[in-house]
Formats: sequence, structure tokens, C-alpha cells
Amino acid sequence: MTTSRSGFSLIEILIAIAIFSIIAGVVGILGNSLYAGYIVFSEKITVVAALEKARSQAMANVGTTSHGVYFGGEDYILFEGTSYAARASAYDEIIPRAPGIATTGLAEVVFNPLSGDTATIGTVNISAGQNPTTISINQEGRISY
Repeated sequence: MTTSRSGFSLIEILIAIAIFSIIAGVVGILGNSLYAGYIVFSEKITVVAALEKARSQAMANVGTTSHGVYFGGEDYILFEGTSYAARASAYDEIIPRAPGIATTGLAEVVFNPLSGDTATIGTVNISAGQNPTTISINQEGRISY
């Protein structure tokens, strides 16, 4: 009389669980890194769009004044005026910053009417942990990223 055994042994089940745990851990680490990179990329696109809008409004001489972007606080603020402190706050456009994003570098960028050039040259650095990116603004108002 022969007996047939079916099913898995305890060792086979433990090996399968160990392999699954290793794969899940690697995928989790890579997924977090990709997500953080996506958040920084998305935020860079938002900041560039805000800078381009402010420059476009200045070049179109909207309100016959300068236009700029302020990077302080929890939001980005598109403003109308020669500086954030001297702005016409009634015309502010507030763009929320994504959670976990930090910006360093320029606190504000102001574009001059008609020409679109700026005296505030430098960089805006955007980061979320280990994924930094930089946006540069030159004296002609050109935005490089």
C-alpha cells in the first residue's frame, strides 16, 4: 500500500515567505525613492510655471508694474509690485506647496515690466529628502531648469 503526501512542508512555506519579504522590501524602497523623485519633479514644473507666468505678465505690462514670485512660507505667491513687501496684495495668486518640499535660494524673483529682465539673479533649489533640483534665473529673466 502506497500513501501519497500532498501539500507543502513547513520549510518550503518559510522559504517562500522569506523570498516574498525580500522582494517586498526592495520594491518598497525603490517605490519610495521614485515617489520622492516624482514629487520634486512635479514641484519643479509648478515653480517654473509660476515664474513663467509672472515674467509673461510683466512683459505684457499687466497693471503697468513689475510681477514676481515669492517662495517663503508654505505657499508660492505670484504678486504684482516691485517687491513682495511693496506688493498690491489684492492681486496675489497663491499656489500651495506640496507637503515635504523645501525651497532654498532666492526668496523672491521680480520681473521688470515690458523687458521681463530681473535684478534678482540666482537659483531656487527644490528638495524632498535626497532628491534636489535647481532652477536658475539670469539677469535677462531667462528661466533654466
